[in-house]
Amino acid sequence: MDFRRLLKQIVLGNAKYIDSCFIFLALFLLSYPMLYFSYKYFTPSIGYSDYFNYYKMYKDPLDLHAAVSPLVFRQISAILTNLTYNAGAHYNTTIVYSANKHDMGIFFSALLVNYVALLGSATLVSALIYGALRRNLPLALVGGVTVLLSFYATGGVLTGLTEGVSWLIFTLIFLCVSLRRWLVVAIGLILLSTFQRETISIAFLAMAAVGFFTEKKSRLYFAPLMAASLCSFLLYIAMNIWISAAPRHGYELSLQFVIHNIENIRSNSGFLLQSIASQNVLVLLLGVMIINSKRRVIDVEYHMVFAAVAALTILGILAGEGNSTGRIVAILTPALAVLFARQLNIISARSEAELA
Repeated sequence: MDFRRLLKQIVLGNAKYIDSCFIFLALFLLSYPMLYFSYKYFTPSIGYSDYFNYYKMYKDPLDLHAAVSPLVFRQISAILTNLTYNAGAHYNTTIVYSANKHDMGIFFSALLVNYVALLGSATLVSALIYGALRRNLPLALVGGVTVLLSFYATGGVLTGLTEGVSWLIFTLIFLCVSLRRWLVVAIGLILLSTFQRETISIAFLAMAAVGFFTEKKSRLYFAPLMAASLCSFLLYIAMNIWISAAPRHGYELSLQFVIHNIENIRSNSGFLLQSIASQNVLVLLLGVMIINSKRRVIDVEYHMVFAAVAALTILGILAGEGNSTGRIVAILTPALAVLFARQLNIISARSEAELA
């Protein structure tokens, strides 16, 4: 056998792995400037005051006196950032942000952890699309890039907060749910998410409920998923109530607080409009769905994701989050990117059929 034929067989036999490596490399090359410019020019002093609570947690993870609730319970990001910092991660350059007695190494470590998690989320989205759409490499790449170009990729994830790890955990669970596989892994991640972001359990509670009632053949999958999501959220509530080291929890969990926020919806209408405008991936998805409306290819996956959008939007309103409601809903970006790629595939298939 000559060398050319052998090389051809190796390439064709490992095309899937070559494509996967290309997707990861492409997403990395397209995204690493985001990390550089975020570190160089971003400052949490303007609009991102939560960072100063997280900074204390990054220095001393597992210290429940380090910050107020619910921030103090987001321990996974705190542990990962602390480990990254202690491993010596630091990029010594002149940056816009500076704060007295604040270690810029911790700031860089927080950005780095969030960036790696964002890149991981984008890569998993591409992998899911690649498998679902019969190794469609261009659309797989589009899905990953959509995650990277979403509104809150730079405005929420690459900020030194905890969004990146939250997105990655959500994406891992969504991958399991989309494939209807690895139920134990999905349940474990949902329970683990209690110590990262409470909105993950709410999102999957809504998604699992829709799946349970609309997809009978998968009820044995969705029932324990629903139970795990509910347990995770109840555990979060319990921690807020009974862990005295986390101040500020009492009033925010009261009925009076919720009623106050409902009464002030009208005064927050500007913030709500801003939250909607920040969902660029959701708007893209809805636009493509309108184009494909005559084909009516909406399956249970769409109903599940839109139920999660509704649940998190309502949560943001009831919690009085204002324009941060958009950041809460943005955790669904990886799922929206997958659905967006699926809709683009329908348009592509239709165009090919018309040309034929």
